[in-house]
Amino acid sequence: MSSPGPSDFDDSGILEDLSPHDEEGFTEEFKSIYSEIDENRVREHLKNSVIQPSREKIETVQSLVGGFHPRMASRQNGASEFEFEFLSPLSEIGEDGGDILLARADYRSLHLAIIAVEIGGESKQEWIRRINHIGDMFDDGDIRSRIRTQLGSSSRSIETIQYVTLSREVDLAEFEYSRLAHLVEVDDYAVWERNRSQQTFNHSGGRIAHQDLTSTLESGLNYGGLNAPSIKFLIGSFPVLALEEMVFDLIYMHEADDDDHPQEFTQDEFQVLFESMIELGAQDQEYDELIENEVNRVLDFGLDIGMLSDDPDEINSQRDFDIKFQGEKPPKAKEEVVEKFLKTESPRERGRRAFSRTRENFEPDDSDLDDFL
Repeated sequence: MSSPGPSDFDDSGILEDLSPHDEEGFTEEFKSIYSEIDENRVREHLKNSVIQPSREKIETVQSLVGGFHPRMASRQNGASEFEFEFLSPLSEIGEDGGDILLARADYRSLHLAIIAVEIGGESKQEWIRRINHIGDMFDDGDIRSRIRTQLGSSSRSIETIQYVTLSREVDLAEFEYSRLAHLVEVDDYAVWERNRSQQTFNHSGGRIAHQDLTSTLESGLNYGGLNAPSIKFLIGSFPVLALEEMVFDLIYMHEADDDDHPQEFTQDEFQVLFESMIELGAQDQEYDELIENEVNRVLDFGLDIGMLSDDPDEINSQRDFDIKFQGEKPPKAKEEVVEKFLKTESPRERGRRAFSRTRENFEPDDSDLDDFL
């Protein structure tokens, strides 16, 4: 794509406050700073700060689902009887209800465990703020009723709710629960560690409400080698994750069917495949709206980075979209998603940085400096 200009990043109307002479000077300084920003470093930044943390989060979600999936009950979680139920609780109403819901159903009661997965240990106070918000949501009687219905347990009462922050061992290297305990507003909150080398979950601090769950974690819950359903993305995940899986599977399935146009697909086909890759608690119309919104978000992202086209002149069938990449095989299409994202986003990130630096350094000759700042 062509190099962006300062107007592409001027959300607050700075350029409108400048005289023509000063606007020209601002633009020249922007171009100079933009050219000095190394594109390769920006690409690495995007890989390390955007893409990789997103992948790490999904890997952590996958490991927990494996450890508590119903298929594994006899091997691991039978001691606690907590089982994985669904992902992204409350996403259907636009709220953060955590990333994973575990539940245990007794004769007349339910015990819940709400897992919030966090990657990166720089902002542990944000972890607590998120948990407190989730706790506020689950204090609401209507929310509890909604969850009971989604679990098929409307006649049971919710007896305990365990709130959990799950993070990697590297993010908890210098973690001390006592330093954060005074910020916690929910009754039963614990921090769990995912130890990737040992493939275990361990209790790192806080209170676990249910004794059976405590016992399960005391010696480390092993999740290695478990054949649980594969988790590829969550509601709201960075769209690269969903798009790369979708284009791979679409082309693979079309080639298996000897499709004449394996890179082309309909929106309905995309949506059905998307639904098959995620387990949610939402029901009926709320479910349909949530899926439709997420599908549109991923498709729009694909169009924006040039991975997809909806131009009828580029589509050779009666379908809605064409997958654009150099090659024919599914793995190449999957790889291309990241490359097209980086190719599209790197100039934008360079532009954002250049605009910010120009705004900080620029001294107008004719315009009112107070209005400019």
